[in-house]
Amino acid sequence: MLKKEKIDRINHLAKKSKGEEGLTEEEKKEQEQLRKEYIEKFREHFKGHLNRVKFVEDLSEEELAKIQKENAQIQKEREKNGQNSAGDPGPVQEFRGVKGHGPGKSADL
Repeated sequence: MLKKEKIDRINHLAKKSKGEEGLTEEEKKEQEQLRKEYIEKFREHFKGHLNRVKFVEDLSEEELAKIQKENAQIQKEREKNGQNSAGDPGPVQEFRGVKGHGPGKSADL
């Protein structure tokens, strides 16, 4: 994601644009550029997260066992090193859904 200073600047420009004085042309260009950069970084981060999602139903038993073993190793390493930062994407995520149901489909549970 963007550095805190850039996010603070985006917020400052947004507040200023809503105020009585508004933004200068230079500030409007800066705001547009910062917003584009923010959206680009957000999409990059989001795509990376989605690429790590694995649907358990689509995996073979061997693949599932391998992922579970990798996740356990990652967790042990984190605990050993005292790590678990919010910015760390972490191990592969599992989704345990109702078989035959997905986005746009409903399930009676």
